[in-house]
Amino acid sequence: MNKENAKEFLPLVQALADGLAIEFNDGGYWVNVVNLNTDSCDPDEYRIKPEPRTFKVYLIDTNDGETVVTTHPTFDHRWKQITVQEVLK
Repeated sequence: MNKENAKEFLPLVQALADGLAIEFNDGGYWVNVVNLNTDSCDPDEYRIKPEPRTFKVYLIDTNDGETVVTTHPTFDHRWKQITVQEVLK
């Protein structure tokens, strides 16, 4: 780390101090790290591990045997609500 890129590393250092997970781009795959290599790695090769999103979707079976999925159902009692959590790799 030097004067020119210190501002780019700052969010990563703060996240590490806050106990958040940091990942390194290892040839297209994000891997967890416990230390930042600020001497030989570019700050763009790191990221704060994103949190998986959780959201609700609604399903309804149509008269022709298909299932419709939406995040904004109409006012119909046949809609079934399910909660989905994103899987991050």
